[in-house]
Amino acid sequence: MRYRRRGWAWPAPLTFTFTVNSPALSFSSSSLTDRYKRPVAGALTLVWLPMPNGAPLPIRPISAPASAFGIGAPVAWRPLFAPARGGNGRTSNARTAWTPLFGQWLAGQLAMARELAYFYAPSVNSYKRYQSGSFAPTRVAAGWDNRTCGFRLCGEGPSFRVENRIPGADANPYLAFAATIAAGLHGIQARLRPPKPYEGNAYEDGALPQVPKTLREAIAELERSKAARTAFGERVVEHYAHAARLEQQAFDQAVTDWELMRYFERI
Repeated sequence: MRYRRRGWAWPAPLTFTFTVNSPALSFSSSSLTDRYKRPVAGALTLVWLPMPNGAPLPIRPISAPASAFGIGAPVAWRPLFAPARGGNGRTSNARTAWTPLFGQWLAGQLAMARELAYFYAPSVNSYKRYQSGSFAPTRVAAGWDNRTCGFRLCGEGPSFRVENRIPGADANPYLAFAATIAAGLHGIQARLRPPKPYEGNAYEDGALPQVPKTLREAIAELERSKAARTAFGERVVEHYAHAARLEQQAFDQAVTDWELMRYFERI
């Protein structure tokens, strides 16, 4: 079996499957008009296309997996018709109990949030979502039922969980999950100190680390991340960093509609 795209013939991809405990990991998505949450069911199948340099390139399966859950998948973080309102977001959830191990997991999320931001926000447009007062996070912090934070602690008993609120609706869910898991394992392996839950309005706290504001900033964080290279391997990180640089370069070379409308008759 071969895959064809724009005249290029791809060899049959390799497929890897890993099983997850459905109550433990889930994703949820929200938009201007709806909010939904589904557990990860049974097993997730990752499809990788072999590249000439040997680096794996995952097919980005948004619509098909969404339809399997009986839901629709938005493809851009913020619709054009509502530039001043909140956009579309996706959260990855880890359900557990507050234990010393969980504290280390959470510490890893905070420690690597900036370094892995590209896997949560993969396009130039993604970073326009992070606006104060939009319920999209702008600061890296964890707080109890606090949607101004990048990580929201919520629920009690069996439903206690932490939501990673940084991924947008345009994130590849497989990469977002992989980054979330890698960050948690980093915290456990490094025995990071559990953070104290944040109280207050994180939007207004300039002392907290910021979620990267641009794709360019996220690229720089990923390129210098030793933890990401340890988790994913040198070739994988270089592959995605290269893809991100090409995306940024393509945008830098484009003249946008906003520029035309703003400057065509003014300058």
